[in-house]
Amino acid sequence: MAHVQTFRCPYEEKGHQDDTIVTVMLSTERSERLTQITTAFKRFYERTDLIGIRFCLPPSLWQDVRSLPALADYLLPIQCEIVAGECEVRLAPFLPYQFGKVTKEESDAALDKRRHALWIAYALAEAFESTEERFPADADDLATWIQRRVEDNRKAGLYSPHIGIVGPIESTLATAPKFHLLTLTIHGVTFPHERLSPENATKNQNTFSVVKAPFYPKKFGRYSEMVEVVVTREAHFAALPPDVRKKIRIRSNETLRRSGVRVKDLAEDKQELGVWIPEYRGQLPQKR
Repeated sequence: MAHVQTFRCPYEEKGHQDDTIVTVMLSTERSERLTQITTAFKRFYERTDLIGIRFCLPPSLWQDVRSLPALADYLLPIQCEIVAGECEVRLAPFLPYQFGKVTKEESDAALDKRRHALWIAYALAEAFESTEERFPADADDLATWIQRRVEDNRKAGLYSPHIGIVGPIESTLATAPKFHLLTLTIHGVTFPHERLSPENATKNQNTFSVVKAPFYPKKFGRYSEMVEVVVTREAHFAALPPDVRKKIRIRSNETLRRSGVRVKDLAEDKQELGVWIPEYRGQLPQKR
């Protein structure tokens, strides 16, 4: 295969051309960041033509970071804030701390349109209560809980752990059968049932994210002069023709391989997300 220059995801080319990427310069204050994050996601889900959100960190937030491993540890709280903010928007108005903030008419309308969100929010609140003996008080509280779960799983040897949330549907009985309703990772929020409509952005609102930073090799697809977390829609990638998805996958995997990641098959679709750190794969850091 011919040498491929720096890989660029579809959202980077098309999104910038069409002005369909929301760029958010995050605040240095956590409370302000959470407000920025939830506001961005509200806009994102109101407009299915938007294909991505770039959450950019001002240099003052990461000026003391000097390597990818340090960036991974530093970014974790902010990634968890982004996940919590997405949960808050997609599960509104059914999280416990959202009760009373909308009228009965608004709640009934949301229930008619997104009944599944009620049961996912219920399952998430139950999972939170099982460890904290109370319900989450706000998005900040939820972000802290997600971060703690991720850190615990990493201590258990899982670098990119999935937090699976199970719960009943249409029942609050303890004996009711439970189903996998929600998956949380530092890379995004997934409602498994929405994957039944993989290419429909109005029905499949699942997302995933990648980190871009100046600590990657310059020929690597995630190099950026800024530190940014880019969220994009699962549905927009799924809607691409199979041959286009395969071509993107091969180009991406070739870039990974040239940058030092072990990729056995260029057609492999299980790609690394988030912060890629060679040291975690038993490899030496690559020169930029």
